[in-house]
Amino acid sequence: MGICGGRPKSQEDQVHKLSQPIITNGELQIKVLLKNITLKMTGVRQCSIEFDLGQCKYTSPVHIDNNGDHYWRASFDGTLKMTEQQMRESNMKISVIDNQVIGSATINLFEAAVGPFHFQLPIRGQNMGNVSFDLKMNQVLQATLQSKFIIWELNQSLSDVRYNYNLRLVTSQFSFISEHSTTFVNPNYRKQNEKQKSIIASSRKSILDQDMMRDSIISLPKIPSMINSSGGVNHSLESIIAATPTNKGQSPASQPYHRIEWDHAGDELTLIVELPISEFQGSAIQLCLWSISSNKNSLSSSKSPHKTIIKKTQNKHDSEYMDLEIQDHHLVAETYINLSNLETNIIADLGAKFFIIKSQQAKSIWYHGVEVGKIDYEISVRLPNYLQQSSFGVQTEKGIVSTASVVGSVENISVTEIKMIQIEFQKLSSSIFKIEHKTLNMEDKLKVRSDMDQQLSKLAQLLGQSHGTNIKTFQYKSEDDLMKAQDLLIQLSIHLVDYSKTLASFNSYFECLNQVLSRGELMLQQLGFFKALNKKQSEFKTEVGLNYQSFLVNTLRFTLSKLNQKDPSQEARQLYIKFLVISYFRIPEFRAKFLELINKADDPQLLELRGTEFIQEDDPTNIDKSTKTNISIFDWQNYFHTYLSDKSKGIQNQSALNQILDDESWKEHIRHRSINFSFFVEEWAKYVRNILQVKILPWQDIPGYRILVKAFMCELKQQESIPDAMKIALKSLLQNVNLLGIVVSLQFNKTNLYNAEQVIETFEILDICFGTLTTMPAYFDYPFFLKGIKQIIIESEHAINIAKCVWLIYNIYPLFSMDFKKDICEFLFEKAVFKLFLHWSRTVRLVFHYFLLYRVSHQHKNPKVGGLDEEQIIQQYTLINRPKKNQSYFENRQPQQQLISDYIYMKYLRFLSKLEQAKINENQREYQQDHQSYYLKMVHKKLRKEQELKMQQQEEPKMMEQLKLERMISEQDESQQKQNQLKPVIVPRPVMHKKLSYKHEVEINEMQQQYLRLSIREFEEQLKNYNNWRQQNLKKMIGKYSEEDKHTIHLSFEVPKVDVLKRIDEKEGA
Repeated sequence: MGICGGRPKSQEDQVHKLSQPIITNGELQIKVLLKNITLKMTGVRQCSIEFDLGQCKYTSPVHIDNNGDHYWRASFDGTLKMTEQQMRESNMKISVIDNQVIGSATINLFEAAVGPFHFQLPIRGQNMGNVSFDLKMNQVLQATLQSKFIIWELNQSLSDVRYNYNLRLVTSQFSFISEHSTTFVNPNYRKQNEKQKSIIASSRKSILDQDMMRDSIISLPKIPSMINSSGGVNHSLESIIAATPTNKGQSPASQPYHRIEWDHAGDELTLIVELPISEFQGSAIQLCLWSISSNKNSLSSSKSPHKTIIKKTQNKHDSEYMDLEIQDHHLVAETYINLSNLETNIIADLGAKFFIIKSQQAKSIWYHGVEVGKIDYEISVRLPNYLQQSSFGVQTEKGIVSTASVVGSVENISVTEIKMIQIEFQKLSSSIFKIEHKTLNMEDKLKVRSDMDQQLSKLAQLLGQSHGTNIKTFQYKSEDDLMKAQDLLIQLSIHLVDYSKTLASFNSYFECLNQVLSRGELMLQQLGFFKALNKKQSEFKTEVGLNYQSFLVNTLRFTLSKLNQKDPSQEARQLYIKFLVISYFRIPEFRAKFLELINKADDPQLLELRGTEFIQEDDPTNIDKSTKTNISIFDWQNYFHTYLSDKSKGIQNQSALNQILDDESWKEHIRHRSINFSFFVEEWAKYVRNILQVKILPWQDIPGYRILVKAFMCELKQQESIPDAMKIALKSLLQNVNLLGIVVSLQFNKTNLYNAEQVIETFEILDICFGTLTTMPAYFDYPFFLKGIKQIIIESEHAINIAKCVWLIYNIYPLFSMDFKKDICEFLFEKAVFKLFLHWSRTVRLVFHYFLLYRVSHQHKNPKVGGLDEEQIIQQYTLINRPKKNQSYFENRQPQQQLISDYIYMKYLRFLSKLEQAKINENQREYQQDHQSYYLKMVHKKLRKEQELKMQQQEEPKMMEQLKLERMISEQDESQQKQNQLKPVIVPRPVMHKKLSYKHEVEINEMQQQYLRLSIREFEEQLKNYNNWRQQNLKKMIGKYSEEDKHTIHLSFEVPKVDVLKRIDEKEGA
């Protein structure tokens, strides 16, 4: 059928598909999303459009356009509940309305649910037109995950008493956590317990023997590990061991234990999740191994940095808060299993798809980016049979095609543009002939060159026009017209390349050639041999194909000869790289040679490729083994070159290509992976995106993707300083968001904490990477990322390094999940808040002030938080978020999200309370210093006066009485003056937020103390700026949001940008 069903399906094919057996059971729940509605209807100035799916209906608002080109930005979502049989018998009706229905179209619901989600249909009726839209239909199903056996093999011996594990299903939006497995008790502790018992037993026996002998009485020495504070023997470890299930594979107790095994037989760890099939297909399973500590006293005494689980041990009065056991789970190791490429075994009689996921070889397990062992596992994933749409192709009235047809898809097609291109091409050819073959004087040459410049500009303008919306292409009445246009474009391309020396001096030359290379008429969907043609058409198509094949080979030779050119212009370099990418995809032999050259044997090992094992498992000898039929639009070998291989010109082209591939002159440049390699990667990613035109791409199935990404990551790891071209290429590659974790690991592992330039560059690269995302990838190592953040802020003393780190958090904070926002705010407010707020560098203080105001306060502000208690929030969240067996993608997560948000804002309020207390302490300290200074001054004055009085007494004893009187009066005046001067000039303000019961001591060192008043003054100034900014944004949004959005509209405000490298004070040096 060609590319994605490139040949339209006949009506018989569609009827046959509808007559196939039903594969699903019972009523189906399907989520419907309708968007990107475009209507072209000449002569209709205003209209609305209605989509009727039976159980749900959408009517758009009226759109006005004088040219009849209508577009609706709004989207519609709904739910269908019907059986597969009902879907086969139902149609979706599309109606165009202008006071009345003026045109309509229909399509079968079942066809819509199993074909591509992009539609292009003709509208017929009173008015004629064409409608295109995206209709995504996602079936909701239950996925059941069960672990059959798990074997954890750690590099280090087991150091904790108890262990268990759990499963997490991680999707692009949420994660679903299973209950914990049965508990494994470390046999080393069994041995220790038995040894302690034997010591006690032998001691008791010794005492009894000595009693019997009546020689002496020796008391039993206390063993600290077995005697509790009350004086009794602690039997808790013994009771734990007695309750522990038997685990297979344990080695003798005399040996160190590295291995933990669960072999489930009837007690499988199970997780059942209801979710859309599209979310499941991009998800991953995370296996987590935990060590356990427990405390049954209270919630407040349990402080786990990782995970807290509450288990009800008693419930006498049906209360959720009765006798709760608090278990702190500390992560030991984890790994991910990607579910996007699993093979399925369909069990028809059970109406389900059943996966058995087994480790083909021991898989690495990790902790904070460090490999800590291996794991073997067997996990089953069970899904009911489901209906699924394709991401590729277009549904039309005649069936599914790879792209919208450019032949006969609308009426009254005009080929005026092609004729105009032909005219300008003839003019350009004539001008080139004059320049190349005629002797012209200077004036005539200048005139001809001026004409050529205008002709190239006109050609570039015409080639940039399009009847399509995504790929630039015109519409044609027939296949003959299409092939004539292709032949014209190929001849134009050949002419532009052959006369590059003459034309390259013109500014519009490169744009003109770039436009013609990007034309949709010259892509495989139109040049490929997919349709049955008559003899004359077939001969003409073969001739066109041979001409294009010859053009590809000759231009490849021309491009490779230019790669070693020193300092080419930017336009020339872009053109060479663009054609190199085109050759990569359209000449398979060149692609194989290119990938062989960039795949170096001495490349470093990339442990950072965790979670993306498909990159490491690639076979260089079969680079296209993973190319699936749904992206066979890259398969030029089977749909183009194969049909030309037996033609004489095709044989000549192959011979010329072999000579190019055998030439050694260009290979060293490719093998070196120079700066052009980065440009190539950037253009390669753009090409793939332009060809496939879908949001989520199957990157691992793109020809050569694995080798290309691995080579680029090796280059990224080896480069001490990353050039701008590589940063841009990296940004293009991160269209596959799952590469983000690799980049973070590479950059953190290669960065020296004490090398300021490396640290600054790392954070700038990460800011570029995170800036390309709209959502975080499903599997991202948050603990490892947080570990790197902590090291920079706590261990580094370089001001710009710390400022850059906070700057990155400020920029990417909205991308984080609420759970990670909690983790990072806990660290900042509990470990680093005063180091950042009272830092000596104003840059650090400023960035942190921005983070506090525009991220924490702005996003999490809740006036009701002041009356809550931290213990209550932790308790409520832990109870709500307890792992459970059955979970749903559609659960209301607002309570959990709000609790975390309140928790973060409470941390912020407590910091303000600490700040207020610190300010009061500073005022009191200054007051005490002033008081002490004044007291010493008065004592000194008094002593001096007493000395003067003594001297006067010696000289004039007769005046004693008078002096005493004057002295009494003077002391009385001084006492009154002292009282007046010692009155406090600053009245301490009451501490803010008294309702927060959780008390913290303010810990500020002497270095930070001197910046307290300054930082508070700066913070108050930024607070005024923030309030002004918020009010201005609210005024702009008045009337633009509904009452429902009123409380969240502030989250869409664009926050101010911070320039960290701008030096604000002279202290910060170079």
